[in-house]
Amino acid sequence: MPYCKRGKNAAPLSTCAQANYGKHDPKCVATIKAIFNEVGVADKFKAYEAESHKQLCARIEEQKALPKGVFMSLLQKIYKRSK
Repeated sequence: MPYCKRGKNAAPLSTCAQANYGKHDPKCVATIKAIFNEVGVADKFKAYEAESHKQLCARIEEQKALPKGVFMSLLQKIYKRSK
């Protein structure tokens, strides 16, 4: 069932994902990317990343034991990285 059709008589997204996930076939990869776009994975991750960054910044500011600059420097290196 790889390359699930989308539309009126489509298989459920979970079935399509299970059939295509982890395969190196370009059509399977394209199907998974389409599913991720359809359910908004990128937007959900961006919101999660922004909230996590906010919480980490607050925790870094609250702590008194270690230099804040070290943590902020590391945080900036990983925040919004692409890979």
